[in-house]
Amino acid sequence: MSILGLTIDYGPFAFLDAYDPAFICNHSDPAGRYAFDEQPRVALWNLMRLAAPLAALVDGAAEPGPKTVRMITDALNQFGPEFRREYLQVMRRRFGLFADHRDDDLEAVIQPYLDLLQEAKTDYIFSMRTLCSVPETLGNHDKLTALAARLAERSLNVACRDTSEWQHRMCNYLESVYAPRLQAQSIAPAELATRMKQENPKFVLRNWVAQDVIERAERGDVAWIDKVLDLLTTHAFDDHAPSGMEDAE
Repeated sequence: MSILGLTIDYGPFAFLDAYDPAFICNHSDPAGRYAFDEQPRVALWNLMRLAAPLAALVDGAAEPGPKTVRMITDALNQFGPEFRREYLQVMRRRFGLFADHRDDDLEAVIQPYLDLLQEAKTDYIFSMRTLCSVPETLGNHDKLTALAARLAERSLNVACRDTSEWQHRMCNYLESVYAPRLQAQSIAPAELATRMKQENPKFVLRNWVAQDVIERAERGDVAWIDKVLDLLTTHAFDDHAPSGMEDAE
């Protein structure tokens, strides 16, 4: 991780499709040190490594003094709470909780949805984008049931995908837990849906997309690189892909 907080990795690429907090994107990491849910811990570890040379600069000596050690330790101890605050704010926006913030948002609203996705191994990006359809289906049981069915269709766990039990629990969450929180904000459904779409992209780089770009480029079709790049940077939050990119739907 650079001093700007950016991660640098020239190894194998992989992206989180089916939601799995323990997802490991690198086959050379069998123990899961860099798994999806380990990223906060690894970020802190990187900051600890960065702190070592910075401490030497502060004191101008190979070994930092007690005052410097305390200062750096205090700074590192702020990472956990700060990360949690920032994560919560990001997820509140993605869930459309713009105006009504409660202390139990993570435990009562956000995590239950993620748990359902994890159980069914549902496509993460699709699932978050699907939430954007909830505001305009409030109070309509049939439409919420249809949304739950769409989520099931994009799940890898056959037991959840092909039976009604998981869909029933997902619909119950949307109707009994999630919808009331959206309604409590008194934001017009259309406005809420629009704002949520700006937080949840529809088009993202996926493994098969990256591989397709690589293979096309190897065959000489380098123009596809610019098309995909334009889709991901200019149209990521649009409802539909531009002409010529319909397969991305």
